[in-house]
Formats: sequence, structure tokens, C-alpha cells
Amino acid sequence: MQCLATELCEQLPGREATDAELLRVHSPGLIAAVAALSTAGTAAELALIKGYLGEELLGSCGTHAAARVAAGTAAEVAGRVAKGEAAHAFAVIRPAGAYWHY
Repeated sequence: MQCLATELCEQLPGREATDAELLRVHSPGLIAAVAALSTAGTAAELALIKGYLGEELLGSCGTHAAARVAAGTAAEVAGRVAKGEAAHAFAVIRPAGAYWHY
């Protein structure tokens, strides 16, 4: 059985968001907190970060890289539609980022 999506859709590699792209929609503090989450070495450091991002936060050493690739990939596909290079776009990416909209 073949997947119709692979026949009709162009698959693009993901890419990291640039600092400029992130700063268009996120505060410098939020970007720094997500980056710090990936390098937190003690419970005290993690508590400080969670104080900024929220107690419900789940993350790991790969969270910062995953968030940057998700944001960059979303920016890429949106940019292609905005430039008329694609009529439609659909990006299957993680993390969703719905909780980080300060």
C-alpha cells in the first residue's frame, strides 16, 4: 500500500530557526530559558527555568534543538507559501509550541 501523501507532497528537510526569526515572535527571555533548559545541571537551575516557563513544563537536553528545528521548519513552509512557491503547506513537526507563547 502506498501513501498518497508521499506521491502528492514534496518532503523538505527541517532547519533551525534563526535568532531573527525567533525574536519576531518570542521574547529574548523565553528564548534564553528554553536554551537553558537543555543545559540545566542542577535541580536549582531547573527550578529557576520552570519558574519562567511554568511548572507543567516537560523538557530534556534536546528540547532547545527540537524547538529551534520545529520553529525553523514552520517558518520555511510558511515562507514558501507567502512567496508563491507553494499553494499549500503542511508541516509535521514537534514540539507543538502551543504552550510557549509569552
